[in-house]
Amino acid sequence: MNNTEKYYKSFGLDRSLPRSFLKKQELNQLFAIPKKETPKLAAHIYNFEEDNTHQADILFLPHDTVGKKKYAYALIVVDVATGDTDGEPLLFQEGWNGPTSEDVSQAIVKIYKRNMFEKA
Repeated sequence: MNNTEKYYKSFGLDRSLPRSFLKKQELNQLFAIPKKETPKLAAHIYNFEEDNTHQADILFLPHDTVGKKKYAYALIVVDVATGDTDGEPLLFQEGWNGPTSEDVSQAIVKIYKRNMFEKA
């Protein structure tokens, strides 16, 4: 029994419905098998050179309190080739909706001043 037949049977649908109608239905897409990525379309990114590429992301913290300071987010930077990781917590201020570009840029400067990613 293929996926289309399973869909018809599970929802008690008539076989006279056109396939074009079914392809637009959200529930039918749950039964659909995703197309495989061909090797030509798959991303091939290899980076073995240390300190060549860094990836950064903002990590949500459950409002950690250290001393009298409250932290809501942290900026994490990872060297893609070696996996070396460094981070900087971002201070929480009342009425704050999240880190601004200024907060992030200051954190990036602090991280790179520590020379964590310098080549040995």
